[in-house]
Amino acid sequence: MIYQHNEEMLDAPFYYNIKNMNVLKFKEYIKENKSEIYGGGYVNRYITEITDDADKLPTWFMEVMVKPRQFKIQKVLIDDILNRDADLYEYCISGQQRYDVDETNIENLYKYATIVDDTVIDGYNRISTLKRNGEKYVYSFVAL
Repeated sequence: MIYQHNEEMLDAPFYYNIKNMNVLKFKEYIKENKSEIYGGGYVNRYITEITDDADKLPTWFMEVMVKPRQFKIQKVLIDDILNRDADLYEYCISGQQRYDVDETNIENLYKYATIVDDTVIDGYNRISTLKRNGEKYVYSFVAL
């Protein structure tokens, strides 16, 4: 099944589970469901839901880079992303952190990043924090 639109999110098991499970169960869920294809409307809604201030997301970003695409969940090697995305690499080596460490919930670190054409368009802070914590991989929505 391809999850396309916002109304389908209510039926999509991923959306419910990402908000209601602990990290270990979430990782198992990802392993079992990574063959699903998600439409850009679904991924757009996901990004909007996990963003603290969705009003800051540029409309063109969603309309041009996310909504027209289809995505698949993939386990991506963080070092591979850093080698392909110069802006993410600069962000990681800068040591910059968008959120106070005390505000960062461990489950939030395991929410999907979003990658389009080898560029991370959502998830800089999560990937940077995972890298600093010694993680090797990040699960991501990767555009097909």
